[in-house]
Amino acid sequence: MSREQTHRQGQQSDNGLSQPEKRSSQRIPADLELTCCNRENFGTLTNLSMNGMFIKSKNISFPFQLQFEISIPLKEETLSVPVRVSRITKSNGYYDGIGVELLKRPGKYIKFMNRMKNAAKNGKNPAYSVSIYSS
Repeated sequence: MSREQTHRQGQQSDNGLSQPEKRSSQRIPADLELTCCNRENFGTLTNLSMNGMFIKSKNISFPFQLQFEISIPLKEETLSVPVRVSRITKSNGYYDGIGVELLKRPGKYIKFMNRMKNAAKNGKNPAYSVSIYSS
């Protein structure tokens, strides 16, 4: 079982038994392409919640800013969400994912989350263009 699979199913205890996940909010699956530092296809936003997001990428290079903004162009305006890196994942010797926690939760983000939640219930993946900007 991969680390990501273990993470999704719950943490493994010292005796190898799976413990229930201790999440403060529900994760919503996503498949949103991400641009970073003017680099197209930097990665993919694979899930999000009211408290954070997970970005899968094969293009992580260090040093990497610990705080930055994720910008999501909406129909009416651009939603900017300040985040902080909470964890970095590694698979097969390469850094390939970044977990971020929201530093602020703008009201527009809550509306965005509700749209994403409804789309996930209906088996749809809305098309959003997501970007990262250093703060």
